[in-house]
Amino acid sequence: MSRSLRLLGIVLAVAVFCALVSAQQDPRRSPGRNFPPEIVLDRFIDVAKVAPQYFTVEMENSEVRVLRAKLTADARIPIHDNRSGVIVALTDVHLRFTTPDKKFRDVHVKAVETHWIDGDTFSEQNLSASPCEFLFIETLRSTGPVPYTPPG
Repeated sequence: MSRSLRLLGIVLAVAVFCALVSAQQDPRRSPGRNFPPEIVLDRFIDVAKVAPQYFTVEMENSEVRVLRAKLTADARIPIHDNRSGVIVALTDVHLRFTTPDKKFRDVHVKAVETHWIDGDTFSEQNLSASPCEFLFIETLRSTGPVPYTPPG
């Protein structure tokens, strides 16, 4: 597959993701937005801080943060917190996410494809015998209420 076609797929995936994020913030589409109240914990284990050799922050704004992951073969990432977001595979990706209670979920994503990941606390392992690379575009919690815009 040509490099320009891969790049087009990645750009398209990011555009769709941003449209989904902005649609989620539309109060007309989520009438129970303020219920239940958010529970804010005083800790967030950032994967970019616990595994900087594998994860770097490519870009961040008030709505999303883009992480680039370059995992070596059989790489193991210590337990960390992830917000919900989408994986954009730059190479074939085969990961295992393991929660603190030892439940696990394997994720396979082919190069230039995307996969949604719900936010959770887990460790991560590259199950492939070869390195993998992907972008993780995570949603960031808004800092305040979204103003209501009446329809019309």
